[in-house]
Amino acid sequence: MISGLITLIIVLAIIVVFAIVLKLVRIGITLAIIVGIAALALHFFKKKSL
Repeated sequence: MISGLITLIIVLAIIVVFAIVLKLVRIGITLAIIVGIAALALHFFKKKSL
């Protein structure tokens, strides 16, 4: 009974950590896309102004 409970807690902890990592990865990808678009836009505007 106790070992089953410990296993359940470990599995839940792994799921929670995995969910947090996925969320962080998604935020990181979103930020990278935003930064990339901003860099492209800046590059484009610099070319246009010259």
